[in-house]
Amino acid sequence: MLTLRGTCRCGKRLSEGISSRSIMLNHFDANNQAIVHFKCPACYVDIPVHITTDDQKWNYEASCHEGGSFELIKDIDLEDLFTEGDVSGYINDVVAKQPERVFLAALEDLDVVRDLAKTSRFGSETFNRMVFSQHFAIFETYLSDRLIRIVEEDRRALKAIISTFRELKDASIPFLDVFDAVEVVRNRVITGLSKLLYHNFGKVNPLYKEVFGCNIFADEKDREFMMQQVEIRHDCVHRNGKSAAGVAHVISDNHIDSLRHAILRAHHNIEVAYEEKYYVTEAY
Repeated sequence: MLTLRGTCRCGKRLSEGISSRSIMLNHFDANNQAIVHFKCPACYVDIPVHITTDDQKWNYEASCHEGGSFELIKDIDLEDLFTEGDVSGYINDVVAKQPERVFLAALEDLDVVRDLAKTSRFGSETFNRMVFSQHFAIFETYLSDRLIRIVEEDRRALKAIISTFRELKDASIPFLDVFDAVEVVRNRVITGLSKLLYHNFGKVNPLYKEVFGCNIFADEKDREFMMQQVEIRHDCVHRNGKSAAGVAHVISDNHIDSLRHAILRAHHNIEVAYEEKYYVTEAY
């Protein structure tokens, strides 16, 4: 979640701020700029704050040309964070016990499919879109399972992720639940994590930095590449491989291989961080 806070030129601190929902409702122009308006409760002046972002909506900056100072505070916003579901059933039935092995096994299965298809439809546009999209499905499942599994198993990970959420840091629980506080909080967090879209790397990466101490991707080059692939994935899933302008994406075998190598490097990067931070010591 993005929260915009600042101080009016009259000196009034605008502590309530404006949340990401209000910011995102603005239409960013061709230069990725938008204007958000504050109304100072002290001097009643209207304050236009200019918001600038990048093409992937990854980074945001705020500036004010009318006096005063403003900043954007980036936090994580999980929809329905405090709505508890059947966490135990979800953990047992959905989340892999060994996410790293399931990820590699799924990629091997996909390689087998590609090999078997060489004599039939291999290389066709439909087939390549399917394989491309399935790589994303495998990677998203790994990101979800790896994060949820460690939060479920290790209190250090749970504590790290709580520190990321302003909603949880200041939350309270009923007095009767005090003795089960850890489980109550864990259930709420896992319920929220289960609802994340894990191809939304802008939301997921800060969680990984808090819990594992690493970025999702091995380097900036891979991050930029994968952000581009997210857009193509969207077009494959929702527009049968065409962009909003009606231009068809050409997904070659080499393109698929590049995606596969990028998510393998991400997998290795995360697993190294996981082992260094959690695997060498007892969870409790």
